[in-house]
Amino acid sequence: MLDQYAGGGIGVAPSEVEDPSIYYPDSDGEPVAESDYQFYPLTDTVRALRQHLADRPDVYVAGNMLVYYRMNDVAARLAPDVFVVFGVPDHPRRSYFVWREGKAPDFVLEIASASTVDHDLGDKRDRYAAMGVREYWRFDPTGEALDAPLECDVLEDGEYRGVELSRDDDGTVWGHSPLLELDIYAPAGDGRLRLYDPVKGEWLRNLPESEAALAESEAALAATEVERDLERQARLAAETQSESERQARLAAEAERDAAQERIRRLEEQIRRQQDS
Repeated sequence: MLDQYAGGGIGVAPSEVEDPSIYYPDSDGEPVAESDYQFYPLTDTVRALRQHLADRPDVYVAGNMLVYYRMNDVAARLAPDVFVVFGVPDHPRRSYFVWREGKAPDFVLEIASASTVDHDLGDKRDRYAAMGVREYWRFDPTGEALDAPLECDVLEDGEYRGVELSRDDDGTVWGHSPLLELDIYAPAGDGRLRLYDPVKGEWLRNLPESEAALAESEAALAATEVERDLERQARLAAETQSESERQARLAAEAERDAAQERIRRLEEQIRRQQDS
């Protein structure tokens, strides 16, 4: 476990002062993910959560970023695959410093693999508990690392308690995150992690789905503009035809009036000749 000053998510003794000469690297030299099995769930989940929480300026979402949890100790760091912090400003960061922000991440998700699972279930789990991470989720995209494709621990009195998740008939495992107010799903057999908003009754979109939805929206908008342009052209053509018909009617009426005036004059001339 971490020392007493790491508890509660602050990571610094009350009397300690940050040493400005210490350099905290923003990279640990490790790749973002071992393989596609880890990369896509990581990036899709970060993207979906950022989009879902985009209207919350007091919520920060990040992935594979170094989290330093003890002041003046460069080695005291972790790099959660996905983490969410409530109550801090949403702005770009190179690293996350628990003592500067005033709190640890609230939600952490690790994408497990055969080479990381021991760390995820052992030392890393202990550190997250000591930091004050309230929900610690683990997702196994290959089914080779964990006993179940999805696991969750919640923090109670400084210790993690495992949460029993639901399992559907098809093998899909899922549970509810009170912090995120979302359901988290590990669909059976496809290595994906999906997030569902039970309030709105809809799935959060990952990057490909967001791009497809945007393309569909743009195509629909373009089709609407084409339809509106055709309607405008038809309306202008109808107005032009109507004006042409009006001009033709006026010309016909003028011609009729002129003919009637010629007949009236001719009749008047004939009467004068008869009278004379």
